[in-house]
Amino acid sequence: MTFLHQEEVVPNTRLKELSIATVAALGVFFGAAAALDRFVGESSSPDPVIVTTALSKSDRMNATLPLTCNGQAWGNWSADCVSAITGGETTRNIRRVTFEERDFANRTSTLVRVAAR
Repeated sequence: MTFLHQEEVVPNTRLKELSIATVAALGVFFGAAAALDRFVGESSSPDPVIVTTALSKSDRMNATLPLTCNGQAWGNWSADCVSAITGGETTRNIRRVTFEERDFANRTSTLVRVAAR
C-alpha cells in the first residue's frame, strides 16, 4: 500500500488508505505504551514507591556535639569547639608547610601538606 500513486485514484480509496494507516499507527503507539507500562510498572516490591525529600546538609553523626560546635563544619572547628570535644583546656596550633611537586610532561602539580616543627 503506497500513498503516492501515478494513476488517478478515486477519493474514497484514498480516504480508506489513510484511515487504515492511521488506525495501524495508533495501534502501534498504544501497544508500545502498554508494553512500556508493563515493563516500567513492575518492581521488586509490590508496595508503591515512597518519595522522600532530600535532607539539607548537616552533621550526620549520631553523637551530639557540644553547643560550642553548633553550626561548624567537620574539621573546621574553632579552638573552643576542639577543647569541648577532647575535654582538654587548651589546644595548640600546628604549623604546616605545603610542598608542590610538578610533572611538566603531564602538566600537573601535586600539593602535599605536612606538619612542620
